[in-house]
Amino acid sequence: MTKPLSFRNIVLASIAFLAWGAVPLLAEPNTDAEADDSRDPRVREMLSSANLRFGTDKDGDYLVRFRTSDGEQTVFVLSGTTRLLDLEMRDAFAVSFEGSGPVPGKLINELLLLNGNVDPTAGAWEIQVSDDEPDEWTVAFRVKLPARMTPASFKAMLRHVAKTAADFRRSRKEKASP
Repeated sequence: MTKPLSFRNIVLASIAFLAWGAVPLLAEPNTDAEADDSRDPRVREMLSSANLRFGTDKDGDYLVRFRTSDGEQTVFVLSGTTRLLDLEMRDAFAVSFEGSGPVPGKLINELLLLNGNVDPTAGAWEIQVSDDEPDEWTVAFRVKLPARMTPASFKAMLRHVAKTAADFRRSRKEKASP
């Protein structure tokens, strides 16, 4: 049985959720040559050094597939970076599931509660609305990573993203099953 959340925890969860979404607004796009439309070779080097198989998409981002207990989970590693103070950061995320129409309020509340129970340094849940189809959306788990990190740490964080997204998808399926 889960204990009820205090008002303080709900406020903290809301702040964490909103603050996580605001980070890209606070960060400046990287103007280095590595942030242009080409693929960042540092990502390729880290993925290769970590012995991870990967592909790329038309935007120059990297895709890494991980096996999960219920199939596969793709993690997207963005090639572009941003600067937050003196840190060069890169995003990685995994889509847990997709939907269309209005985003259910119950789902928004669930994500707020999850973000309140997740260490914000380990990532956060977000709802991504399609640019092309504003009625379509996805739920994704996103982390901000240093652009330069050890291959072992990089691999561990990508596994964390994949597992977190897959676990949430599985839990939603289990809730929907009679």
